[in-house]
Amino acid sequence: MIPFCAARLVVHYDNGLERLGAKYFPGLTKHPVDYFRMFYGDTALNGNPSALRCGLDFFGEDHILFGTDMPYDVENGGVSIRETIKAIEAMGHRTLSGRRFMKQCRKVIPSLRKAFCAGDGVTARQSNTLNDVPARVADR
Repeated sequence: MIPFCAARLVVHYDNGLERLGAKYFPGLTKHPVDYFRMFYGDTALNGNPSALRCGLDFFGEDHILFGTDMPYDVENGGVSIRETIKAIEAMGHRTLSGRRFMKQCRKVIPSLRKAFCAGDGVTARQSNTLNDVPARVADR
């Protein structure tokens, strides 16, 4: 929601800053929206390329991680993964690729692969699907 409402947030915060006669709110060293830009977004948008573009424009490609709502669909994650990949491809963004997403995941969550392979509450079916994701998006 933040990427979609970012301009509105800027206007409202700027109105408050003007009333205070300050450059930043007390205790902050940046505009509040700049702090939101430090977050990481993901691609769990049910295959919506427009929403994905909005998040990409706001966070930047270095702050977008591959994500789905797996296993919460009728195929235990298959629909979510498939539609997310289609949305990424529909955007035609050349630098968003499976390899880039895996690099980002390893950077942000170094123990990600180890956790999935350790069986931490993940069923065998889910584990196989999770392990397939990098292979399915790696060359896209």
